[in-house]
Amino acid sequence: MTGEVHAPSRPSASGARLTGDDVQHLVAWYWCLKTTIPASDVVAVRVEADDAGNLDDVVVDMRKGRRLYHQVKAAVSARDPANVAWLRAVGARDGPSFLQRLHASWVDLGRPPGDIVLITSRPLDPNDLLLRGLDRLNHVGNHLRRAEGKLADLRRDLASHLQCDQFEVCRFFDALAIHPGQTEAEWRRKVDDVAMGAGLRTDHAAHAAALADVREWVKTTRDPRDGAAVAATIDRLGLRAEPPRAVVVINGIDDKPPADDAVMVLDWVARFRGERPETRRGLVNPSDWNGALTDDLVALRDRLRAQDLYRVLVRASLRLPGWFAVGAALRDVAGFDIAMRYRGELWRGDAADAPRPDVRVLIDESTGSRPSVALVVAVSGDGTADVRSTLGALPDVGRLLTITIANGPDRRLFSGSNEAMAAATAVRDWVRRCLAGHELHLVLIGPAPFAFFLGHLWDRVPPTTVYEDLAPGYEPAFRLRN
Repeated sequence: MTGEVHAPSRPSASGARLTGDDVQHLVAWYWCLKTTIPASDVVAVRVEADDAGNLDDVVVDMRKGRRLYHQVKAAVSARDPANVAWLRAVGARDGPSFLQRLHASWVDLGRPPGDIVLITSRPLDPNDLLLRGLDRLNHVGNHLRRAEGKLADLRRDLASHLQCDQFEVCRFFDALAIHPGQTEAEWRRKVDDVAMGAGLRTDHAAHAAALADVREWVKTTRDPRDGAAVAATIDRLGLRAEPPRAVVVINGIDDKPPADDAVMVLDWVARFRGERPETRRGLVNPSDWNGALTDDLVALRDRLRAQDLYRVLVRASLRLPGWFAVGAALRDVAGFDIAMRYRGELWRGDAADAPRPDVRVLIDESTGSRPSVALVVAVSGDGTADVRSTLGALPDVGRLLTITIANGPDRRLFSGSNEAMAAATAVRDWVRRCLAGHELHLVLIGPAPFAFFLGHLWDRVPPTTVYEDLAPGYEPAFRLRN
């Protein structure tokens, strides 16, 4: 009948299986890439391994005999949440539940203390008694161990369901890492992160070629792939884009950047004020800007030099002063070749020269004869008013300057590395030419790559303090001297 409105149909179970296969193959390729990283602990990767029970989707052999067991479960619909009811649901033909099968495989493997990973595209049920207790490592063992009231009742129910005691329930959930919301898009992003460090292409054709090769591998053999086999596959598929880079991870306002392929990881999250990434601004102890955080960056630079690692990919969750300081720690004049991921692409500090844009002065106000300059570099927006009310009141500031580049300020000013590097070079050269002999109080308003590249080029310029935007107000952050 015309005009009838039907409820949207749910995806089929076979559709979920196909999605699950795609995620499984991305997980496999992600770990395959890890075998090619120098000093990696990953030795080999197996798909649908014969000796792993219900934890066979992707098995990763590590050094010293350690293994990671991954099981991938896609949802039929994004409306199907990850919760304890899903884990305990009776299997096909009244068989064991998914949780019972995972537990039985863990027991058969000798109850390893960790390294069991459940990956699901199901979104987390925020009201679930069990999974709302996931810690930052995606475990709920301690959550269950501290259980009271309804959660303690659930712990007893789980022990009955798994036919074990409550102590073993906690041990099992100590070992099992549950990763909800792991969509195909999320795993493509993870693959790209590792591929960029490995110097590989990340375009659609590269993804398609790699996944087709993994599918063929699954169909024809279950033999493990080690670093040599993966490197041969990369060459055969033509995936190499540039030499590999040493990966550095800095957890600043969030701890999401993947870190298991990193040469060094800096963890600063607890040093920032605020409970969530969007509210983390300023440090709990502001002296850490030029204390612990600066010491970390010096140690990072020294470790990279000691290992002769000058091609560096930085994955970080930072605000602009952090990006600027990391770029300054890995300066161009010290021989570092830097890159970062931005908007899904690799932004490189060795980008080919683009025409340098003109630097334009938007505001030039004298506030007295004092020696310092409050300098606003307004690339994507103009924050002069807020700066005037804070930095303009500093006792040593005698001049307020706001500069931009041609066609700025504009949030869409840069389409890639070339333009961002050209703008950073133009600003650096203008500061050298026009502000010699002054101390600078620097506020950056622009995209992360511009701040990163500007710090990378910040040489033969006046002593500079870069400021953290507290929205509203500012806090002095890193102080740099040449």
